[in-house]
Amino acid sequence: TRREAQYIQARLAEADGQIEQAIALLQDLSDSGDAQMEAKALSDLYRLQLAAGQITRTEAIDALENLRFRWRGDTIELDTVRALGELYVSAGEYARGLETMDTAQARFPDTEAGRRIGEDMDAIFRRLFLDGEADRMDPVESVAIFYEYQHLVPIGADGDRMVRRLAERLIAFDLLDPASELLQHQVEYRLREPLARARVATDLAVVYLMGRRYEDAINALRTSRIAGLSEELRNERYLLEARAYSELGRHEQALELIASDRSAPANRLRADIAWTQRDWPMAGRRLEALLGNRFADTEPLDASEQADVMRAAIAYSLARDTEAAVRLGERYGEAMAGTEQAAAFELLTDESAPAGNARFSDLATRIASIDTLDAFMEPFRDRFTNSGGPS
Repeated sequence: TRREAQYIQARLAEADGQIEQAIALLQDLSDSGDAQMEAKALSDLYRLQLAAGQITRTEAIDALENLRFRWRGDTIELDTVRALGELYVSAGEYARGLETMDTAQARFPDTEAGRRIGEDMDAIFRRLFLDGEADRMDPVESVAIFYEYQHLVPIGADGDRMVRRLAERLIAFDLLDPASELLQHQVEYRLREPLARARVATDLAVVYLMGRRYEDAINALRTSRIAGLSEELRNERYLLEARAYSELGRHEQALELIASDRSAPANRLRADIAWTQRDWPMAGRRLEALLGNRFADTEPLDASEQADVMRAAIAYSLARDTEAAVRLGERYGEAMAGTEQAAAFELLTDESAPAGNARFSDLATRIASIDTLDAFMEPFRDRFTNSGGPS
């Protein structure tokens, strides 16, 4: 027909780069009196006008929203909805864009246009959760989209990376419950390869520990035990399980798990257990041992090292080990002098300061009540941020 010929002429003009001519032809067709041709012409017209800067994205969205309800039931509607979904996504309205596409695809699942919409949704989901576009979103909104369209998560390594990236982002915002739910779903339903499952279960135990869910951490580790793990991963799992036991007051069981581990994290856990048990002589020795010969290094102490020095000082003081406290003061007095803890450290390591005076008692009570779990878990939290980890 004449109208079909004019529509083809408009598409050829577009292909030749004659955009103004194409727009003029489509505008004529959009008021032709043929409802189907008008719908087809308008869909292309809005696309070209937006590309030419004749209308804004918001105006294009409003126009396409009207058009999708003006003409329904064939590929014209699907093409309109596809364009509309892409506009929502380009505007950062990912949830609305995916919802628009999903609704249309559900109505026409077995058509070529429906298949293309499905491919578009897959690509958008990958951009969000694999390429990092979701990092610009509110984390709660991003996890809601992930769960709403989790059927788009690809099977295999890419899908696993998506889960990992989203979990990292949730942890960065201290959203530990949704992060643990993500990883738990991964362990229970997605991962079939035992080694991969053990690795993710280790991550899950870390998140549970950060959230002080100690029994859940132990269970995550116990139910994913397998032979053949690397020594690094095996030791880390023992360490995490031991930490969970120590938080539950089962200190002997914790120490037994790390009996052969001489790594710095294991030594820190031993020091923390002695601290928790109020075994002040042992706590002092183990905390000072963590520092090694740091006193001989002229580099300033970092925050973690300052905390270890202070805890060693309070442990020696509470143990009434004046000799050890004074020795600690001689070794670290200069390094601590420029810190916010300087006055407190001087009091704790001054052999002339009686342990019973009010200032000492208040300081001892305050420092002795320090919770050591957060400091212990900090390297594990950093691992999520830095996307590292044992293998």
